[in-house]
Amino acid sequence: MLERFISDDRRRTMDWDSLTAGAPTVVALARLAAESWIEPRREVGSLGLEARAILFLAKDRGVIELRGSNDAFDSADRLLMVHVEVGADSVVVLKTPGNARGTMRFLEGLRELCEAGLVVHHMQREFSLAERGYSLASEMTRDGLETPLASAHPLS
Repeated sequence: MLERFISDDRRRTMDWDSLTAGAPTVVALARLAAESWIEPRREVGSLGLEARAILFLAKDRGVIELRGSNDAFDSADRLLMVHVEVGADSVVVLKTPGNARGTMRFLEGLRELCEAGLVVHHMQREFSLAERGYSLASEMTRDGLETPLASAHPLS
C-alpha cells in the first residue's frame, strides 16, 4: 500500500482503501522519520510531554504503531492512535476517550520524535525507536509524566 506514496511526486492519488488505512498520515511520518534520522530537525530538549511519555513507554521494546478503528461509535475513538508495545504481550494505546484533541497530542508527540531523529519507520504502520531513541528512553523516569501516562490504556 505505501509503495506508491514514497516517491517525490507530490501529485499522488489516493484510493479509498489507502485513505481508510490512514496512509497519508503514515507516509508523512515515515518520510519525516527517514529525513530526520539523517539530519534531525528538532532538539531533543524541546520534546513535549506526550513525546517523552511515548519514549518512556517504548524504552524496553521500542515498537510504536499507528492504528485506527473503523467500528468505534464515537468519532474521536476512530482516529489514528499511537500504540506502544510495553512488553512481549502487552500493548498500550495512547488516547483520551471521546476527546480528539487529547488523542491528537500523542500523534503530535510521535511527530516530534520523528523530527528529532529518534524514531525509524519500518513497514506499513510500524515504527521503532532508533538507537538514539533507545539511549534517551533508557535514561527516562516517570517523574513529570504522570498526566500523559494516565492516557495509556492497556489493550486486551
